[in-house]
Amino acid sequence: MFYEIHCHSNCSKGKKLPFESEGSPADIVRQADKAGLAGIALTDHDTIRGWRQARAEARKRGLVFIPGLEISTKSGHVVGLGLNERVRPGMSVEDTVERIREQGGISVAVHPFDVRGDGIRYEMGKCDAIEVFNGLSIDRLPNRFCKWKAKGITAAKVGGSDSHMLETVGLVRNWIDADDMDSVLKEIKAK
Repeated sequence: MFYEIHCHSNCSKGKKLPFESEGSPADIVRQADKAGLAGIALTDHDTIRGWRQARAEARKRGLVFIPGLEISTKSGHVVGLGLNERVRPGMSVEDTVERIREQGGISVAVHPFDVRGDGIRYEMGKCDAIEVFNGLSIDRLPNRFCKWKAKGITAAKVGGSDSHMLETVGLVRNWIDADDMDSVLKEIKAK
């Protein structure tokens, strides 16, 4: 089954724009269904405002919803998957990962070597998984460099669309043999 584990709705606030995506949380889930995905994680920047709407739409469509969050740490962005509540931004990578795990979730080092400097770079091994392919990377080099640097790290390797528009939801997908959120998280941790 295919899963999208890194995408944004219009609940995400940008640094330069008032919002980072055109689609509502429900729109994102409808697009995931249209793209043939089994489930989706909504990972808005530092907010969980869209979870309720996305969860309701996923339930209606029979998709697995994974509550996620892209958290701004002191070093860069980390995604938490399978969360119950918001993890506050501005902490160290270690403290952020600890808060995610306290909720039974898993941490993902997203776009570690992003050219904009939004990744956690060499701290990526502190997370449960590493996004070795980011669909939003404007240059192929950060993805290649990340794959090369992640070779000796035991964390799971995943891909993410990092979708900020409806048309790119599910562009990068992960094949995960699971049909509920807990199984998805377990399979990612098991690599």
